[in-house]
This record gives sequence, structure tokens and C-alpha cells, in this order.
Amino acid sequence: MSTIFKKNQSMKNIILICGPSGAGKDTLIREARKYFASYPRVNFVKRYITRPPDEFEDNFFVCEQGFNILMQSNFFLVTWKSYGHFYGIPEYLIKEDCCNFISVSRKTISFFEENFKNVYTIYVTADYETIKKRLTHRNRENMNILKQRLNRYSFDVEAKNKIVFKNQGPLEVSVENFISLCSSIISNFLTN
Repeated sequence: MSTIFKKNQSMKNIILICGPSGAGKDTLIREARKYFASYPRVNFVKRYITRPPDEFEDNFFVCEQGFNILMQSNFFLVTWKSYGHFYGIPEYLIKEDCCNFISVSRKTISFFEENFKNVYTIYVTADYETIKKRLTHRNRENMNILKQRLNRYSFDVEAKNKIVFKNQGPLEVSVENFISLCSSIISNFLTN
């Protein structure tokens, strides 16, 4: 059974999290998910990815053939391809009357802004050396992909309600600041 997507869904609050590879998005999301685990109106949306999850990222793994079948059957609300892997967000994971945190490619921001009424974008970034060190440490890609990711590090994003979050320095400080930022956005959404 397919669902009909209703444009500008007012009861679905969206907080997009994007930024260059190595900015530490997955670490911040993982820690925020733990912190907000007991909050019934906070939802961290897991992505479908054609790459198995690892210690840095929690996702639903689906092979490329399975992903294509799901995409052809309109399972996903939005999809994108990045560095040889496919990513998808199904609508069923985005909850009504909730703050939905979604890690996305910057290419999808306009889609969410056009189709949802309440959208914030948190652009997570760090300085070049920090990003290079993190990408090298996670040892996920070959050198060519690593260079491609580093070449794209300085790209900015276009977003209506964009908040830039610098994720460098001690991890515990960044996590505390990120949770504080998320709390502020949640409070804004849920009290309006």
C-alpha cells in the first residue's frame, strides 16, 4: 500500500543535519539520540543505505538491487547517491507532531523546504585539518574517495533556516553544545 504525500505537512517538524564528510555528524547524532531517548516527541530518523552500518553510523542496510526495488515501488520519500552509495528516507519514519532529526545530503534540503512547513537545517562543519584527521581515522574509503571528500569540504549549503554548528575541539564540549542547540530547536517547535 502506498501513501499519498501531502505537501507542507504542518504537524511534521523537520530538523535536517548536513555537512561535509568528517564533520562529525554521526557522532553528534548518536550522542543526541541517547540524550533524547526518553523524549516521546523527538525522533531520530534512520536512513536506508547501500552500505552496512559501522561504529560511526547507524542505518538500515539494503543491497543496491533491493534499494532499486524499493525506489521503484515509491517506498522512499527522497533518495540521493553519494560516493557510490544510495541513501533513502521513507515517509513512514517521519512522525506526526514530533521533532524529526534527519541526516541528509545538502542536495535534499530544497525538497524538504518545499514539502514541509517547519524545517530547520543544522550545518555541521569543522576546520580542514580536523576533517582530514577524522576521515583518515575512520578508514572507510580508498584514497581517491578520501580526496574527493576533502575537495568538497568547503562547500556551503543554501537553506532558509540554517544554523552553522562548528564541531571541533573536545568531543564532550561539542556534544553538550549540540544537545543544547537541539533542545532549543525542539522547544521552539513544540511550544509554537
